[in-house]
This record gives sequence, structure tokens and C-alpha cells, in this order.
Amino acid sequence: MSNDDIPQFAEKPAVEDEAAIARFLDRLWLERGLSRNTQDSYRSDLSLFARWLTPRGVELARAQEADIHGYFATRSRAAGSFTARSQARLLSALRQFFRHLVLDGQRKDDPSA
Repeated sequence: MSNDDIPQFAEKPAVEDEAAIARFLDRLWLERGLSRNTQDSYRSDLSLFARWLTPRGVELARAQEADIHGYFATRSRAAGSFTARSQARLLSALRQFFRHLVLDGQRKDDPSA
């Protein structure tokens, strides 16, 4: 495996991304009362995506459909690392996150739709 085949991740999400994730999770907790486990899973999924976006110069809230496809492709190449269930949970987290941004007027489009 060459260095080009190894996905690049930032050590941690950008401060703006962490804040966006926190606002999103606060809203979900207030509106839906999501369990702590679900919140932790969504935080983990969104943070890992944000860490993947950071070296590419993309903020989580500004990610495009191509970024999401690229990330899923990266995950699928990491053989055995992600189950179908974890992929489905990630997609759910992304859909809810971007829907939150649209409802808040922070985005006009939903790249996860």
C-alpha cells in the first residue's frame, strides 16, 4: 500500500466543526431526547468525517455531495474496518446533521439527500 492509498485524517476536527457538531447534538437532545449512546455515536461519526475533511480544506458544514461520496469510498477501501451497520449509522448522522443546517438556514442544500 502506497502513501497515496492511506487516507489522511487530521488529529482532531477543526474548532468550527466541533462547535457545529455540539450545536447539532444539543438540538437533537432537546427535540428528540436521543440516548447518550446515540449522541456519542453521532459525535464520533461526524468527528471522524470532519477529521477526514480538514486536510482537504473543507469545513464539515460546507461539505458537498462529492465529499460525502469520497469519504464513503475511503471507508469502503479500509477493508473490514466498517460494518454495514456503522455505514448506515453514519449516513443517518449525516442526513440529520445537514437537515439541521438547512432548517437553521445555514445551508440552502442538503448534500446528503
